[in-house]
This record gives sequence, C-alpha cells and structure tokens, in this order.
Amino acid sequence: MSNNQNSRAIALDILKRVEVDDAYVDILLRGLPDALPVKERAFVSELVRGTIRWKKRLDWITGRLLNQPDQKLPHDVRLILWLGLYQIIYTRVPPFAAVNESVRLAGRVAKGRYSGLVNAVLRNYIRRPHDIKFPDPKLDPVAALGVEKSFPKWMIQRWLSLWGLKFTTELCDALNATPKLSFRVNRSKISVKDFEEILFKKNISFKRTVLPFYYVSDVMPYTKQTEFLEQGLMTVQDTSAGFPGILADPQTGQVIADVCAAPGGKSLHLAELSENRAIILSADLRPSRVGMIKTAQVKTGARLHPLVADARFFPGAEFDTVMLDVPCSGLGVLRKKTDMRWKRKPEDVKQLSGLQLDLLCTAATLVRKGGCIVYSTCTIDPQENEQVVDQFMRRFPFKVDPAISIAESFRTDSGMVRTWPQLHDMDGSFAVKLIYR
Repeated sequence: MSNNQNSRAIALDILKRVEVDDAYVDILLRGLPDALPVKERAFVSELVRGTIRWKKRLDWITGRLLNQPDQKLPHDVRLILWLGLYQIIYTRVPPFAAVNESVRLAGRVAKGRYSGLVNAVLRNYIRRPHDIKFPDPKLDPVAALGVEKSFPKWMIQRWLSLWGLKFTTELCDALNATPKLSFRVNRSKISVKDFEEILFKKNISFKRTVLPFYYVSDVMPYTKQTEFLEQGLMTVQDTSAGFPGILADPQTGQVIADVCAAPGGKSLHLAELSENRAIILSADLRPSRVGMIKTAQVKTGARLHPLVADARFFPGAEFDTVMLDVPCSGLGVLRKKTDMRWKRKPEDVKQLSGLQLDLLCTAATLVRKGGCIVYSTCTIDPQENEQVVDQFMRRFPFKVDPAISIAESFRTDSGMVRTWPQLHDMDGSFAVKLIYR
C-alpha cells in the first residue's frame, strides 16, 4: 500500500469511529502511530478535520450527485465519497488522484461492489461542479446557511436570532478557517529574544499577537513543536486564553486557586505573570487531568501546587483570587475542535449555564473580602457568559472590575472581555474580573 493510500485508509477508519462510535477527533489523531511519517500525519489530520468540518455540505453534494438523493449506502462508502469530494474541493490533491484513490479505497472496504458508483459520482462532480444547487436563502435562510457553511440547524438559528445574517455568515467563515498554531513563550526557561532568534535560524515564520509573549505560526513543523514543548520553551495556547491571566494580575505572595485548571495553561500563565512568586493551587476533578498539569509543570518549571479537587466542594477559603475557567459548550473554539459543532445540542447550553452559575456561586465562598474571581469561558453564547454573570451578581455582593488594562476592541460596554474569531483572528472567548465588595 502506498503512503497516500495508507493515509486515506487511516483517515477513513478515524472518520468511521467519529461518525459511528461518537469518538473524538483530537483523541484519535493523538493516537496515530509514532512510526507514521510527519507528512503522512499532517495529511491524515487535514483529511479528517476537513471532512468532519464540511460534512454537512459534502453530504448535501453527495445527495445531489446520486441518482436517488436518499439512496441508502453503506456507511464506509458515504464516508469515502465525503473524503473524495473534500480532496477535490478543498485541497491541492489533483482531482484525478482523489478519484483514483477513492475508487481503490472503495474496492478494499466494499469488495469492489461500489467502486463504479464512487468513480461515477466523483467524476460527475468534477465535470459539472456548478450544477449542484444549494437551498435557496430566500426560501429558507437557516437551511441555506447551514448547508453552505456546514453547521447544525440549531446553531444557525440561534446565531441569526442573536446577531443577524452578516455577523453570522462572517462568524461561520472564521470558524471554518484552518487555525494557525498559537503559543506563548515560557520566559522562565528562555528569553523572548533568544526564542525568536531560534525561530529565525530555523526559518520558522511567526507573528506576535496583541498580548505580550503570545505568537502565531502556520509553518512550524510538527517535529519542532514537539521539541519546543518537551523542552518547556513554549506552551500551546490561544491568545484569547491569555486575557484571564492579565485580568487576574497575580502579585507576589498572593494565594490563588485555579479550580478548573486542566490541562494547566492558565495556571502556567499565572505563574509566569507572577514570576513564580504567587502561591497557585492548580486543581481539577479527575486525577488523569491533574497528571497533565503536573507534566506541564515539570517541563516548564512553573511553581504550582497541583491537586485533585471538585470545584463545587473546593478545600480552603480566603483566596486572593479564584480563577474559574468553567466547563462550557466550546462554541468559540469550533475551528480547532472540528467535531464539536456536531456533538453539541441546544439543551447543552442551558445545562452548562446552570453548572456555570453553581460553580460561580461556590467560588464566591472561597474569596476574601476585596479579592476577586476571574470567570472565563471559550464560548460565544451570552447565556453562558453575560447572563451567568448577571444572575450571579444579583445574588452576591460582587461588581465588575472594568478591564481597562485590555485594549478597547476586546472590551464590552460593561467592562467585560469578549473575543471573536472573525473580528480578532483568535478563538471566541469571554472573561470578566469580579471584585468581592
């Protein structure tokens, strides 16, 4: 089997596990064999992430190309058609190669029964791509945008009702873009100047972002990423995730509880901002995830106190700062977690907002008078953001500390921090600093 055939077979297997077994893309891709060459690994990742991202649009096209749009096909065959169409439409793979490899794949998994159909469908698309008719936006704007941009109906409905057509369209486009690698330099291990010199010498282009010591790069090889991470020279973290640490503004001697900390990125940032002079309890509910914090701590040299603890029953009180990065729907990170859009349901937002309010109310009992809670999410839904904070402040004597240290383009009128993929070229997120009066 050639390398390309092997890559496509691996991608098909992962897609099947995601679609049939409801497995997670990130976990399956992390489990790729170490022996898989770097280029093959990258190709598999692109095929899987891209096909999952665009599956609604790809399935619509598939239906229009079949003689019977609702024709029942074996799941493997439908996935092979998605994979083939993805390569033809969205990659630099020559169309004839995408067709030939798809036909071979069909021959292997379906014993040749569907090779002719796969060949005909894909070649038909190549001949007449403009014959595909999508839903009419005038008749059904939700269906039209959902198919064209490949998002679930409920998300499109919700976003249109909140922000209108133009904003929603631009948001969808941003969430469909392939994200660059975002990272923060670990200044306790290396100076910014020295790290930039390493990148220059290795011909790795990069760009500084709006926050100090945060960068993006779209050309850092996987081997170099791994090397830098193992050496503790950098932490992979989106720039948006740096705002909570800046709002917290940790000081020497302060006692800080990061109560939903895994995998530890925000705890590491707090340690770095305080020059390892704050006392930081970095906790998570599951021992395996606390293990991730400990691993990151060892690599970076950050001074943390990892512990297993439930944020709803957290040990201790009178903390100067409670960092509360709550479990959320993740609707702000859909460009990175490509399967999340299909796993989320509308009721998740309501259920999660209830948990978030409970966690925030618990955090209120942990803070000393004059101390603060930094509440943050990686979602764009106001029900999990402003509405949770508003409900909380009606119950407890906390006030918003306006984020005057943050650039105005990221601040709301009420002093909270909002980031948007289409406006800021980073993940969608929310953060607010709440002072105990």
